[in-house]
Amino acid sequence: MLEANTQNVMKVMQEIPETELFLIKSLTELAREFQFEQILDLIEPLMVHN
Repeated sequence: MLEANTQNVMKVMQEIPETELFLIKSLTELAREFQFEQILDLIEPLMVHN
């Protein structure tokens, strides 16, 4: 089961470089709309799988 909340997502997004303004704005909007599945779809390719 996938669990997430807006505050946790916002904390993680603070680690994104400010040069990625479009990405930050897009992820912020998705978080505010509770679209966590879409957020995961976007960031999954960037995650390192152990």
